[in-house]
Amino acid sequence: MKKPYLRNYGLTDKEYNEYKDLPKKIEKKIISIGAILGVSIPILMFLFNPHLRDLGSLLIGIWLGLIFGSILFYILSIFLSDWLSTKYTIYTKILEYENDLRTYLKTQKDYWKSLNGKEFEKELANIYDMHGYTVDLTPSTGDQGIDLILSKNGIRKIVQCKAHSKPVGPATVRDLYGTLIASKAHSAILASTSGFTKGVYSFVNGKRIELISLDNIIELAEEVIN
Repeated sequence: MKKPYLRNYGLTDKEYNEYKDLPKKIEKKIISIGAILGVSIPILMFLFNPHLRDLGSLLIGIWLGLIFGSILFYILSIFLSDWLSTKYTIYTKILEYENDLRTYLKTQKDYWKSLNGKEFEKELANIYDMHGYTVDLTPSTGDQGIDLILSKNGIRKIVQCKAHSKPVGPATVRDLYGTLIASKAHSAILASTSGFTKGVYSFVNGKRIELISLDNIIELAEEVIN
């Protein structure tokens, strides 16, 4: 997958920066109009009609102000429908660009290395989910070294995720093997963004443990993305 650029979606940097938060901006305008009318109408009622200077009238004025504000915005939206349509067309392109960018990043080593432990678990879970597995993320405490549980066609696998800066050593895989025996799962997966030491490869030889390196993770991502 090639890296997406704004120009590929007919967008400029200025349009992206101006419209990427369009829904929030429109929401703020609606709230502002409602608030202005909600305050101004009861104030005008209070100033020009001395018989309405009580709490009940004030509350009615606020209620009317909110209603009139909503009606006014609806009327304005009708007259400005073409303008809004143009803006939302740009916003739709921005959403498409951002979605494609997130997808592209998952095929890059720097992206995976930037993730912390929990983020790595969630992203890897998403990849296995797209591969057709039923994925359960275990609680952060009391997980006995199991981060993910994969199920597919009656086969159950346990996964341990390591987002470390240094290669994983034998102690980790020995603990995982003990957990595999105790869990009675069919096999185990040790996934690491920093690789493994030679001792790890020696230990898993002949055992039901699969080692998933960063290159393997990217291959898994590309298989479901492309």
